[in-house]
Amino acid sequence: MRLGLLPAAGAATRMSGLPKFLLPISEDQQCLLTYHVDLMAPHVDEIIIPTRNEWVGLLNSFNFDSTVNIVDMSTATMAETVKRSLEGRNYDSCVLGMPDTYFVGGNPYRDLVHQPAADVSLAVFPTRPEQVGKVGSVDLRDDGVVVDHADKEADRDFGTHWGVMEFAANVEKFLDPTAQTGGYLITEALTRSLEVRGVLAGYPYFDCGTFSEYLQCLTFVDLPDRPD
Repeated sequence: MRLGLLPAAGAATRMSGLPKFLLPISEDQQCLLTYHVDLMAPHVDEIIIPTRNEWVGLLNSFNFDSTVNIVDMSTATMAETVKRSLEGRNYDSCVLGMPDTYFVGGNPYRDLVHQPAADVSLAVFPTRPEQVGKVGSVDLRDDGVVVDHADKEADRDFGTHWGVMEFAANVEKFLDPTAQTGGYLITEALTRSLEVRGVLAGYPYFDCGTFSEYLQCLTFVDLPDRPD
């Protein structure tokens, strides 16, 4: 069982109360969340979308198919959202996507399917100068092994950062619900000498949770084709 997880339970404080996953990114009524569902769905068995109570009705109105499970949840951190979403579930691996991001011309969920199994697998993107200190920077060797991780540290930039994570079920027990970001799990895995691998994506990544990057992202939304 390959689970997909798209956390949508944040408090939306950075966008004046507008959930970032609802930001429009195309002219065909697509928002960031539905964009991620479309990219992820062919490559997982089930998608879990944990969200706040006030947004459950809205997300149900999207009429996702039966493989998408919307879960009412109130949490304090991203790590707590991930941990609570997985409690009691039987799965082999979990693919964690961030529904406030956009990928230009590629599909990292598909890319990870074709990678050798590891305790933690990452889709890794080139880091632009304006992203330094705002992303989880990873030190990726030429053989695909990740040897270091710096979570949003302005003075530690390895030139690439992770955007999608897949972790095996045996890694779940290392999740700390008090950690502020999902990237905590990468550092924890490295500290415990677990296998962490990455695949370098040859296409740009935008964090639309910041208004400046969302504006940059909008220059790409009229691409004629989306990857499958």
